[in-house]
Amino acid sequence: MHEQCPTFPNKPIYAHFGFNDPAAMTGTESEIQQVFNKVFAEISNRIDLLLVVLNKNISRMDVQTELDTHATKPSESSK
Repeated sequence: MHEQCPTFPNKPIYAHFGFNDPAAMTGTESEIQQVFNKVFAEISNRIDLLLVVLNKNISRMDVQTELDTHATKPSESSK
């Protein structure tokens, strides 16, 4: 399912980071917990990336370009 981004005034910087929905996973409790843990780690890594990129002394366009480079669909590791 593709969600629509909210509308913001001015010219916001967008980055789409797709994640698998761990709540939609099936399997044993342990397998499902592993998926939740992977998605949590992916979200944490993306937040770290955002903080690093946004703290660089680079232009707005370069920030957008760098985020576009890392914007992804759900990672192969969480499938």
